[in-house]
Amino acid sequence: MTPETEPIRSSYTSAYSDYLAAWKYHQRQGGFLLFYAALQLIALYRLFIGGKAVFAGDSDSATFPLFFALYWFGIRKPINRINLRFRLRRSPFFNKRVDATFDAEGLSERSKDLAEGSYKWPVFIKCVLTPKGLLLYQTSWVYSWFPRHAFESDQDFEAAVAFARAKVGKFRNLSPWSALIW
Repeated sequence: MTPETEPIRSSYTSAYSDYLAAWKYHQRQGGFLLFYAALQLIALYRLFIGGKAVFAGDSDSATFPLFFALYWFGIRKPINRINLRFRLRRSPFFNKRVDATFDAEGLSERSKDLAEGSYKWPVFIKCVLTPKGLLLYQTSWVYSWFPRHAFESDQDFEAAVAFARAKVGKFRNLSPWSALIW
């Protein structure tokens, strides 16, 4: 099967774990990676300053630095996950079957009884390959997620990646090390 001759099909039921993986990879790539690393350093510094103030007996000046560090290291991820879960439950596409077809003309997506759309390849501005799937961006914040398990085989997934790599101008292979910063 060559990317220029046969269409590649993917089919999956959208689940919370798929959306969470897509959201995490979306957050990891892009210009915010250095911003998050800088915020982690600031949180560590605030934790140090707050701890130093507590040991010095000045609990008033320790409140904000400790609260900031507590939020950044302890509460931020669960709050973001709760927010994402809430938004997904309200989405009409949640827990629905999604069928997609990659071909030389573009991408077609269909969710039974809800929506159907076809996109030409020039619509997509960026493609990001992740260890768990493929993100295709229409804008910097609007993307389509295609998990690896949605394809019948790894060869089909690689063929879809070949379509995207050949047709979308900006291609990025997201490395697993970015998970350390996030």
